[in-house]
Amino acid sequence: MLPGAEPFEAAGGPVGVLLCHGFTGTPQTLRPWAEYLADQGLTVSLPRLPGHGTRWQDLAGTGGRDWYTEVDVAFTALASRCEQTFVFGLSMGGCLALRLAEVHGGKVRGLVLVNPSLAPDTKLFLLAPVLKHVLRSLPGIASDIKKPGQLEVGYDRVPVRAAATLPKLWGITTSHLAETARSRRASVLIVIMSRRWITTPRPSSRAA
Repeated sequence: MLPGAEPFEAAGGPVGVLLCHGFTGTPQTLRPWAEYLADQGLTVSLPRLPGHGTRWQDLAGTGGRDWYTEVDVAFTALASRCEQTFVFGLSMGGCLALRLAEVHGGKVRGLVLVNPSLAPDTKLFLLAPVLKHVLRSLPGIASDIKKPGQLEVGYDRVPVRAAATLPKLWGITTSHLAETARSRRASVLIVIMSRRWITTPRPSSRAA
């Protein structure tokens, strides 16, 4: 496992927060946020998504269904211990957080989404289902923070086979957005950060 990629949990009060990291990233990206919330007395869970935090080759054997299952299990466990449960997500983690709200309804009391990834910002993602048969990987997107001196633990390569599962994850999530908004099942805060290169800031801005 890469240094800093370990999952994080902290027992606290009756309010719980599940944090979901992004594609090819690790819990390290959200660790300061998780530790701050824990210091405020909240119960916190920050899982490591399958295939992340080890080798990019491991990620190639996973996909959207695996990543969602991981956060779903973590959410169910957290909600069983807490009176109120919130979900925070970064980039693809924001997409996973939205999907949790769609599936679990009122059990998700609120969402905080930072640059949620809901659509491709490059045609490469749309071509990934075909490219996966001829290309194993593409240059990585980790450590894309513009602020000097910031290091994000992640992969220097993106496995095309794993990326090819993103359109399906985006599709099933966005197809239920209107229904979720009408039902007002959860309060939502969306933060768009222009000082960081992250998947799909423009479509996410429209979703906000």
